[in-house]
Amino acid sequence: MTKRNNEYQMNCSQIFFSAHSLKATINRNIYVDEVNEVIIHGDVIMSYENDKPYPNKLLLKFVNNRPIPDPNLWYADFKRKIK
Repeated sequence: MTKRNNEYQMNCSQIFFSAHSLKATINRNIYVDEVNEVIIHGDVIMSYENDKPYPNKLLLKFVNNRPIPDPNLWYADFKRKIK
């Protein structure tokens, strides 16, 4: 893990998908190289520090002119989730 602009950046050789994230990536036609791009260069928009078994972060990155995560679930600023 390296530090960039007061944020820590992960350098991973492998990515493991949860069932939820795998389903979402398949449904949205998101490719593994796009996931890598989001992990390396994305901005943290939500932190879930109490998630188990590990804390989670939701990242935002525009890849090939499309936002990841799903823009239909977020307000335009990607700071608040539509309920």
